[in-house]
Amino acid sequence: MVKTHEIFGNNFHGNYRVKVRGPAEGFDLSPAQLRRIRNELCPFLDCKCGGGYGSGQHKNSASFEWVDQNRTRLVPAI
Repeated sequence: MVKTHEIFGNNFHGNYRVKVRGPAEGFDLSPAQLRRIRNELCPFLDCKCGGGYGSGQHKNSASFEWVDQNRTRLVPAI
C-alpha cells in the first residue's frame, strides 16, 4: 500500500515540513526524494548547520536513517 509520509519538526533554520510518497512500511528514498528532504532541512548551499539544532523532528513525524553511503531509508511514523 502506498502512503504519503510527512517529515516535520524544527531545526536551526526554523520549522520544516516535507511529504514523500512510498510504501507504508518504509522504503529506500530515491535521489530526488532525498534532495527534497535535504533542501527543506537546510535551503542554503554553503551552510554548515548539518540540519541540526532546534527541537528536532516532531514525535509524530516520519524519519529517515542513513543505511550506508548509497542508501537512505524512510522510517514511517508510529
